Amino acid sequence: LRVLCKQVANSLPFPSRSVALNMRNSVEFVVSFLAVAGQGGVVSPLNPLTTEKEAAGIIADAKVDCVIVDDENCGAVQACMKSRTAA
Repeated sequence: LRVLCKQVANSLPFPSRSVALNMRNSVEFVVSFLAVAGQGGVVSPLNPLTTEKEAAGIIADAKVDCVIVDDENCGAVQACMKSRTAA
């Protein structure tokens, strides 16, 4: 688990201090959560069923630098982050 956490942490754009997780309950969620928290980051878990509008509000309020998603749950967050970077 420590090796996996280190690999995830090394792949993040640190110093990313606020990271959102949009994943179903899984081993990957736990590893990602521990990796970010272990680097001193703040984790904002998102409901995988969240809408683009809800995700945008949470991401803005939490001042999220980075979002970790799994393949099944990237739609709303991906659209939200694209519109955020375009602004």
